[in-house]
Amino acid sequence: NDVNTLFATGHEDWSVKVWDSRTCKVIGGVSDRYGHRGPVYGLCFKKGKQESILMTASRDRTVKMWSAEERVYIRTLYGHRSSVLAVDALAAERAVSVSDDKQPRMWKIDVDSTLGYGVSRHCLEGVAMLSETHFLTVGTGGGA
Repeated sequence: NDVNTLFATGHEDWSVKVWDSRTCKVIGGVSDRYGHRGPVYGLCFKKGKQESILMTASRDRTVKMWSAEERVYIRTLYGHRSSVLAVDALAAERAVSVSDDKQPRMWKIDVDSTLGYGVSRHCLEGVAMLSETHFLTVGTGGGA
């Protein structure tokens, strides 16, 4: 996160753990009640107005948002048709994710909408937001 005191890990057993970077000890996990229903493949921190938000991506086709400090569920973002592999966000109310459905999605979190971009010919495995309107995807897919 922005103050470098927390980091998070996602796991095959559907869990997400939050760690204290100063002690390298787990300080807790996110809520099982609202947790993912599949392995967690991607995570990022998004700095909110008042708190740091943890975003998680999963095989259950969703991106979930959590309060990083309190590890409390905030909301679920729906829209992908396959496993979500990566998510990234900056400070504003936008995020971007990629999935096995080969379609990057830009999320406008504050107005609860999503925009799916054109389907790639190749599997997209990573994503990075460069600005609130530009992002970069990384994928695999054999040859030039």
